[in-house]
Formats: sequence, structure tokens, C-alpha cells
Amino acid sequence: MTQRSTEGAQAHLNLHAAIHVQVGSLERFKAAVLSGASPHEIEMARSAYLAAAEAVLDRSQDQLFVQMREDGIDPITRRPF
Repeated sequence: MTQRSTEGAQAHLNLHAAIHVQVGSLERFKAAVLSGASPHEIEMARSAYLAAAEAVLDRSQDQLFVQMREDGIDPITRRPF
């Protein structure tokens, strides 16, 4: 198993927390649709799911950038330091 830096470990935990939130929001969206909730409630659940999905993408990028910096690569220019 690879040893992670503190920053890398935090990025990993943040990503998994965001995934957990996304899964929960997807379940709430499915429940709203299947229960015949009002269009407003369905739209709110859909918006929450999409926001959670965006957070997962952001945390994935954060984790990638940490890994790149640890590997000696500038995440913006994609060139070695």
C-alpha cells in the first residue's frame, strides 16, 4: 500500500465523503420520483443530486492535482517542476 501525504489523505477522504453524499442524494431523488412527489420536490432532489455530482468532480480534480504535485508535476501546466 502506498503511503499518502497528509494533503493526499485529506483529498482522498474529501472525495469519498463527496461520493457518499452523491449516493445519498441519488437515493433521495429516486425516492421522490417513485413516491409521486410534487414536481417542485422532484426538481429540488434533482438539483441536489446534480450539485453533489459536481462536488464529486471537484474533489476528483483536487485529488488529481495533489497527486500530480506529489509526483513533481505542475497541475496547471502539466510540466515537471
